[in-house]
Amino acid sequence: LTVNAIGSNAFKGMTKLTKVTIGKNITKIGAGAFSGDKKLAKITVKGTAIKTIGKNAIKGISSKAVIVVPKSRLSAYKKLLTSTTGFGSSMKVQDPSGTRIWTVTFKNGSKTAKTQYVTNGKAATAPKLTKKGYVLSWSTTFRKVTKNLTVKAVWTPEVPRKGYTATVDGLKYKVTKSDKKNGTVQVTGVSSKSLAKYTVPESVKIGKTTFRVTSIGASAFKNCSKAKSFVLPKTITSIGKNAFSGTLKNTVVTVPKAQYSKLSRLLKTAGLNAKATIRKK
Repeated sequence: LTVNAIGSNAFKGMTKLTKVTIGKNITKIGAGAFSGDKKLAKITVKGTAIKTIGKNAIKGISSKAVIVVPKSRLSAYKKLLTSTTGFGSSMKVQDPSGTRIWTVTFKNGSKTAKTQYVTNGKAATAPKLTKKGYVLSWSTTFRKVTKNLTVKAVWTPEVPRKGYTATVDGLKYKVTKSDKKNGTVQVTGVSSKSLAKYTVPESVKIGKTTFRVTSIGASAFKNCSKAKSFVLPKTITSIGKNAFSGTLKNTVVTVPKAQYSKLSRLLKTAGLNAKATIRKK
């Protein structure tokens, strides 16, 4: 006699069950098959023939359950184990060697553009999306996937308008002049105030447009109390109030030799610690 299916509610409510081995001939797991088995922490699947897993089949099992499946079916079984089956975000699907599979969801606005199942440490492949007049980037990297990810599409105008804001390499910018060839931006802040060094570039690319960095806004680097070094470019012509207040007394600000006098005056009125050093480069 060959058993090829686990019926609906077959093991439902078996609250003392801790582990299960599913034989190689099983092709279907019915709805609610292991529902409510709250101590069920390990399910080992021996076969490669499972085609369907019913609604709530594993709902209510241990929230940190590990499901071990054949390596050749790692992606396929991960695809079957949707939230409809009761599969939770803290559960694991892995092969016998411990290799895990992760879900990468690419979102375009409120819509899911692609769902991909990726082996631990491997790269996901982004969907091909286009939007006239905009440049596409993604909210987070997916080159080496080590957890479940939701990756959001970020659309940047090819030529961002005045007032448009963006973050590039840890610095926050605002467009002060929108122009394809002669556009300018202001540094308005930082992503993290805990860095030891901040370097302001002469120019930055936002969308398909390269902007000159011409100013540092009010409070841009305020309370960056771990920073020991700032490097400013020759393109800076203005620095806002309190842009450097709260910085360390041993901070060193490096500025171009030709702009040393002007930038020194601007820095001293922008809250830079009186004992900080302004150095020529």
